[in-house]
Order: sequence, then structure tokens, then C-alpha cells
Amino acid sequence: MEKQIKEIRKQLIAQIKQAEKLLKQLESLKGNAKSGADNKKKKRKPRLETPSGMWNDFIFDTFKKTGKLHTASQMVDLARAKLNVKKLEKDQLRLGIARVLSRHESRSGRLKLYTPQGKRPSYYGLSDWFDGKGKIKPAYAKKLA
Repeated sequence: MEKQIKEIRKQLIAQIKQAEKLLKQLESLKGNAKSGADNKKKKRKPRLETPSGMWNDFIFDTFKKTGKLHTASQMVDLARAKLNVKKLEKDQLRLGIARVLSRHESRSGRLKLYTPQGKRPSYYGLSDWFDGKGKIKPAYAKKLA
């Protein structure tokens, strides 16, 4: 009888250790689980791989070559034509160019905005094309792309 009790005690101890091990696994799974969602990661959209200074170079070269003021959408269209960008990458291209245009307009001052009276789109131009008061020089006022 005592032998059976020892055997049962060994089995209980083994089962308790197994239960504790399972509880630890369960707790670690609960800690890693996201609330109300699958554990599957959402796939990221493929990015348009470009060198960091590419948009700066493209934008300033375009202004210098054309000598005209451009809207942001015109710059995107010019970039798409030059780079043969797929539709999937169109939004990323638009965001990249818009980011550079606004950065140089607001922070560095290398670009300025011109909005003709009574017209909706704003045109970007090089800061050299504007006078000290921020008004566009008459030679460039009519050079809208």
C-alpha cells in the first residue's frame, strides 16, 4: 500500500510540474497576443526605392531647365514621365515630391509659393524669382506651366 502511495505521489508531482510548465507557456502566449486581432502581421506596401537627395535634385533641376513656375501635381506628372513610375508607386512619388516642396518652401526658403489672383492652384518657384517682399518678379509672373 505504501508503495502505491509513493507511486501516486510521484505521478502527482510530475503532473503538477507539467501543469506549471503549461501555465507558463499559456501566460507567455497571452502576453504576446494582440487584443482582438490575429497574430498575422499586416503586409507593408512596397516602397519606391530612391536615393534620399533624388527629389531635391529633380525639383531644382526641373525649375532651372524650364524656367517656369509649377504646381505640385505638375511636378509629380513630370517625375512620373521621367521615371516611368507604376500606378502602385504613384502615391509614394506624390508624397515624396510634396514633402520636399513643402520643406524647401517653409524651412529652407529655397522655394516660394505664388497663387495668382482668382485661381486655385498655388505654384512653386525658385526664391530667386521673387523680390525681397515675397512678390513674384514680373518676368516670371506670366511663366506658369
